[in-house]
Amino acid sequence: MLVGVGESTFVSLAAPFVLNVAPSSQSSSWMSIFYMFIPVGVALGYVYGVVGGALGWRASFGIESLLMPPFAAFGFMSDRIYLKGELDKVDVNPPSDEESLHRQRDNANIKQTAPSQGGLLSDMKELTMSKVYTTNVLGHIVCNFILGAYSYWGP
Repeated sequence: MLVGVGESTFVSLAAPFVLNVAPSSQSSSWMSIFYMFIPVGVALGYVYGVVGGALGWRASFGIESLLMPPFAAFGFMSDRIYLKGELDKVDVNPPSDEESLHRQRDNANIKQTAPSQGGLLSDMKELTMSKVYTTNVLGHIVCNFILGAYSYWGP
């Protein structure tokens, strides 16, 4: 069940990112490829299980530990990714001193907002308060549970 929760939260947050990055003329193709690789990954898991079974179950973890460091390094070293609408709140090019003085004078009563920099707990609270996100996560948990049940009790 915990795998379902982890994957469902990833899928729920990855779809808007894919739509954000994809060219508008190819967005449906990008989304179909993204969602196609979920069952493909399940199928490749069986193939990987055969390799792990032939080499022993510990070899599966050893192979995975060799493959994952580049992905972890990319995740830790890459810049923050802003979704559409978030960039409107962030000043990407900081103004010069003269520009900032003019802006402060002109916009004295307007507060500029930046993305919230809350901690993990505040982010989790914000996500759980979103009905669309919570419903999407629960739907993916059920889907993954069914896939797991078929793989365990199936042929």
